[in-house]
Amino acid sequence: MKPLFESDPRIDVSFLFGKFPDLALLERQGFHLDAIGNELVRRRQGKQARQKREPEVSDPKSSTELLDWSRIKAALHQIICTSSQDFEEIRGRLRNHAGATTPHLLATLSLWLAGFLGMSIATASPLVATVLLGIARGGVDGWYQIEEPVEA
Repeated sequence: MKPLFESDPRIDVSFLFGKFPDLALLERQGFHLDAIGNELVRRRQGKQARQKREPEVSDPKSSTELLDWSRIKAALHQIICTSSQDFEEIRGRLRNHAGATTPHLLATLSLWLAGFLGMSIATASPLVATVLLGIARGGVDGWYQIEEPVEA
């Protein structure tokens, strides 16, 4: 078993910004990766609160508490940066497409994340795009370490 990428993949940032304009806007405003992830989660939680829809059946996965950037980031880190047997199936699916494109990575990881954490694809996709942006900016080895600077 090996991590998903042997070297830094080519991430098409213009594709990500085209699909998720808020991602480009937040980066231009000086937000760092973790701040972008947290802001996207905050916006989604606000949208859910405004809709005030209760699930028909009590489902623990429907809770907005599951929308936690650090948990999302950690789950994707397990796939991208480790060789854990637990995530070998999804890694295998991504490896089967030599030279996987940014749209393929985005779609596959978003679908997996949505199922793994019990969220909608519409919620998962911009969060996965944030991770892919982090990989484009910091590389596979560095994206997980990109955090909001600590204010003195």
